[in-house]
Amino acid sequence: MSRRVPPDWPHAEASTFVEAGDVRWHLQRVPAAIGAARVLLLHGTGASTHSFRDLMMLASGEFELVAVDLPGHAFSSALPAERSDTTGFARALGALLDDIEVRPDAIVGHSAGVAVALRGFLVGALEETPLLSVNGAPVALGGLAGRWFAPAARLLAEREWIVSLCAGRARKRGAVASLLKETGTRFRTRDLMFYQRLLADRDHVAGVLRMMAAWDLPALEDALGGVRAPVQLLVAPGDATLPGDYAARVRRALPHAQEQVLATPGHLSHEIDSEPVLQALRALLAAHPPRGRGAPT
Repeated sequence: MSRRVPPDWPHAEASTFVEAGDVRWHLQRVPAAIGAARVLLLHGTGASTHSFRDLMMLASGEFELVAVDLPGHAFSSALPAERSDTTGFARALGALLDDIEVRPDAIVGHSAGVAVALRGFLVGALEETPLLSVNGAPVALGGLAGRWFAPAARLLAEREWIVSLCAGRARKRGAVASLLKETGTRFRTRDLMFYQRLLADRDHVAGVLRMMAAWDLPALEDALGGVRAPVQLLVAPGDATLPGDYAARVRRALPHAQEQVLATPGHLSHEIDSEPVLQALRALLAAHPPRGRGAPT
């Protein structure tokens, strides 16, 4: 996409660019009063900082917020193909946080953003901190989809004409609406334009496919027993993006995690109703307050 954030992009006034870890990162920073907890927001596959637009509005002033576009997504540049796995993403993210001197008190991740955070904990790129997982996707898909996921993405990513075809198709609002409907999310018409603009951009599509081609979820799943950070799982009903047994497999991989079922259905449920996410974040930080601070009274 353009290296400039359009003025009508959600929270564009909070946008900035930083070069770190071989990525030119687009991030958005929303300040808060001194002493407020600092929260890092990590979006999922194919999305951007806009995925947290309503949460950022609700939490503004209560928490210091840092949201990033993952490598190859939206306004952030991509990593080389050989470093586009979860480890490469996590190490690049760690380099960014070191550069901007941000030490999160908690992380909110959606889908693939959860995988990045967990891998970061495991390889020491991110300090272990309370993690709020929203429809997290840190384990292998399983079955036929799991076996073909990365090879299919690799095949598509290597063919420029397919990338261009996908981006061209996204210029039709109906095509993007159908794609979002397949997530099980009841999207509002006004929300479609953000994904339409993302998916109509060839660089964004190429970056997403490059990430998917390198994603190493089976290896990550095998290592999750080493995570010691508190994890709260928010799971939406009717999540058509993930297999039906996926939430149970995440619980088995992270046996110390707590789970809460959301009321709003769909993989992108947090974009439709952000209030439960904010409430869960407050509860997580109350149970695990930042170092040097007591629990709220």
